[in-house]
Amino acid sequence: MTSIFLHDGLNTSLMTTPRTGTIFIADDDPEDLVLLEEAILNHKPSVVIKTFRNSDALLNALVQESSDKYPSLIILDYNMPPATGVEVLLIMKNFPHLFNVPKLVWSSSSNADHIRACFANGAAGYFAKPCSVKEYEELAAKVCSHLKIATH
Repeated sequence: MTSIFLHDGLNTSLMTTPRTGTIFIADDDPEDLVLLEEAILNHKPSVVIKTFRNSDALLNALVQESSDKYPSLIILDYNMPPATGVEVLLIMKNFPHLFNVPKLVWSSSSNADHIRACFANGAAGYFAKPCSVKEYEELAAKVCSHLKIATH
């Protein structure tokens, strides 16, 4: 069973129409990227997913994106080089255009200190990486509940 931890004070607009949103996913494990991407697309085929193999690639994309291409949701691996998920959350606090974009962190660890650090630095949710295809599908449904349509 996948563990999901959600921030209590989150004020996120849930997606209520079948419009397309964009999800940025950063993880250094290509298998995890593929499994999560496939599960999300099975759940919500209209979503656009951009994947990044490290934190630098994600941050560079966030700097270079035009305002009409900002993501609707960002998913970060906690243990990703060169910067951890928490460090990326800290950096993203300097991007005012991302303030209302939900940021989720996933990890193979359920360490309470890691979870607290993520929430303290802007994560809307934290979840343990799934161990089966069924758990990825369940996780995709929960992740998509955070998907919001950017209104620029």
